[in-house]
Amino acid sequence: MMVNRRDFLKTGAITGSGMWNPVISLAAENRAVRHTRIDFQAFLPSIFDGKSFHSASLIALEKEAGVGKCMVFPETTFRPDNQGLAKRIKSHTPLIGCSSVNPTLGDESAKELERSINDFGFKGVRLSPTVHSYAIDDK
Repeated sequence: MMVNRRDFLKTGAITGSGMWNPVISLAAENRAVRHTRIDFQAFLPSIFDGKSFHSASLIALEKEAGVGKCMVFPETTFRPDNQGLAKRIKSHTPLIGCSSVNPTLGDESAKELERSINDFGFKGVRLSPTVHSYAIDDK
């Protein structure tokens, strides 16, 4: 049975499974700790649940699940569309852009990763050895 993302996120928000709870700040006087729940693997498809899906839609879904920020990756294809993702999430601060690259493309993938970091401000990278057909420990 396929679990839909909304139900999965709600379960994760309750149990903490699949989510990372980093310390965001420490109050100097009482050392109180504030946490923000982060979904560390989200995608932004054009269509979700049969409806048009945009950055604001993802933010609303994540908020409903108690998630404050999420790391968003482009769909995993032979040549992931990092630039397209950057345009879709621009100015949406709860969305942390992350690159996806295909190392089998050689220098092109290295340049794409550099562009994703330097031009788009992305903060992470996703490798997909199964989809891109390489061994994770290849040299």
